[in-house]
Amino acid sequence: MILRRYNLLGLFSIIFLICISFSVFADSSGPYFPSSCVDDSSYGLYEWNNPSYAESSDTNYATSKIGNDPTHYLKATGFDFSSIPSDATINGIKVEIQRYKSGSGSSITDRRVSLLKSGSIVGDNKADTSSWPTTDTWKTYGGTTDLWGTTWTASDIKNSNFGVILSAQAKNTEYLDEQSTSGTMSLQVYSTRHGGQNFKVDYDILTRIELYIEKDGVPAGDLYMNVREDSMTGTILASTSVSSSDVLDTPSWVEFDFDDIDVSGLSEVYIEVYTFGGSASNCYKWMFSNTNPYSNGMLHFSSNGGASWSDYSSYDCQFKSYGCDSSIANVNAFRITVYYSSSNTAPSISSEYPSNSSASIELQPHCHVYVSDSDGDTMTVKWYENTTGSWVLQQTNSSVTNGTYYWTYTNASSYSTTYYWKVEVDDGTDTTTTIYHFTTKTLSVLDTVSFGGKADISEIPLSLLDTASFGGMVDVQIQKTYNWTIRNNGVDFFIWLGGNTSASSVGDLITGFDESSEYIAIWFNDTWSSEGLWTKYYGDDSGTDFNVHTYDVIKIYLTDSGAQIITMNASSSFDYTESRTVQLINSTNKGANFTGYTGSPTSLSLLSSDIGLANGEVISLWNNSSYTWQIFIVGFWEPSISVPKNSIIYTKVGDTRSWTIPGEEA
Repeated sequence: MILRRYNLLGLFSIIFLICISFSVFADSSGPYFPSSCVDDSSYGLYEWNNPSYAESSDTNYATSKIGNDPTHYLKATGFDFSSIPSDATINGIKVEIQRYKSGSGSSITDRRVSLLKSGSIVGDNKADTSSWPTTDTWKTYGGTTDLWGTTWTASDIKNSNFGVILSAQAKNTEYLDEQSTSGTMSLQVYSTRHGGQNFKVDYDILTRIELYIEKDGVPAGDLYMNVREDSMTGTILASTSVSSSDVLDTPSWVEFDFDDIDVSGLSEVYIEVYTFGGSASNCYKWMFSNTNPYSNGMLHFSSNGGASWSDYSSYDCQFKSYGCDSSIANVNAFRITVYYSSSNTAPSISSEYPSNSSASIELQPHCHVYVSDSDGDTMTVKWYENTTGSWVLQQTNSSVTNGTYYWTYTNASSYSTTYYWKVEVDDGTDTTTTIYHFTTKTLSVLDTVSFGGKADISEIPLSLLDTASFGGMVDVQIQKTYNWTIRNNGVDFFIWLGGNTSASSVGDLITGFDESSEYIAIWFNDTWSSEGLWTKYYGDDSGTDFNVHTYDVIKIYLTDSGAQIITMNASSSFDYTESRTVQLINSTNKGANFTGYTGSPTSLSLLSSDIGLANGEVISLWNNSSYTWQIFIVGFWEPSISVPKNSIIYTKVGDTRSWTIPGEEA
């Protein structure tokens, strides 16, 4: 025979070629919205209402009503930066906050805008001193090369507690709100004697209160104030105190300061003044009038420590209240973009079959390689051959992960011939290409003259294959082929009698096997959990491209009408005449065994005895004419069912046992 060799790129001596690239590229991830926004009271005064509303850009807002102090932190975390490579270098971080100011108070500015690393505030405070707009607007902080005064790793960014905090502030003018400033009488406050006064509020925020008081003797402790809503026993809005040393021996105005109180929903508040211990000669005195100088409130007195109160509508204690308008901070959403650079490692190709430069390879080998990507990228694998003298794409495996992939070199059909094949693997950034070659096995000393001029041994009539034609020296082996007729409009089963291959290679033998609903399936006989342990490979190349071995039972589902023939070439390295032993797994109430019977024709009755089935155990035959299972139940239902050679047998047994199946009959 003539040995065919092909010139690759003018270099006959090429054994294989590997092209690997290594890239460094700049990229960005985002912008992404947070999955969590919460009010963090570790800082500031004013609470954020509905903080989760800042998790997305819509018509809902996280809000905070501000007087003269900063807000709590509005903390945004849970940004999904999982796509950033683990070896990425972080170059910059951009934060965008969508917000605006409303309300009658003064302008709002940032108090703090900082990033969170593992939940802790780090780096620069990028608070902007300019006023918030009065319409919903995105504000940008940081940028493509801004690291906010600290260092970052990819793991810092991908941490679920990476995020940003915001605190806002306003400087609203404080005004004197309500007051009663007349009267020379005094209310003694000590021990269980508590004094009180209510007054209306005109501003959204109550900032502080002053009382006109003095001390007599040496009071036993500090002087305390509770600010309550609704009544003298209502909910406490704020509590504060002043030291005895801050109160003079003569009447004077004493300031009680506390955190600003949002009183926008109230018409009036009540103040309770008290101390602990003391006596009539060692007490505090709160000056009041009995001429009703203040028409919007009255004096209240308790002799039992505030448990109950008496109201004096014509009396008013001396006080001054201060307040301010409120500014409302509205935050619609946060979003973050991270800028980074990353090196990409090209995918690798290894463990090729046939091995590069190998010889004596069978015709039409099932080539395979192991491909991997250390970055975890999905890959596209392309297979080429050049029997025509130029590279021709033969197969593509898309969106694959690390693993072994197969392709059948169908054009490698001549003996003693060197064939070249190429694998190209792309991870979306870099491409690795490898070229291999192998030489097929030699057809011994056969001379075409001995076979009547036939050039292809598959065309030789068996009558011509006489060892005399070779001087009695040559043992000629003819490769068998097996044909199975598979119905197209439903499910069918068959035994794979060819050499070891893959599901995709079987699919290549089926005309029109290209629909997502069509599949080739194999049953794994080594594990059981429930009915239906079929691994499937679909016509659209989805599913699992599983390995197929000689004697495996295959299930095929096709949607087209009619039927077609699948031709299997027996493996030249496999002895089909040898018997084989299979394990029938205990499958009671769980599953079944599917086995290919390749011995001489028999019956289900004889097979049940050969296997040693007990009463109640099941053996069935797949009828590929009626496409049904013919069932035989030992001891209960034992119809006479013939079993042809190369039949599909289904068994359900109660315990694990072995079954020796004879090889092909001579």
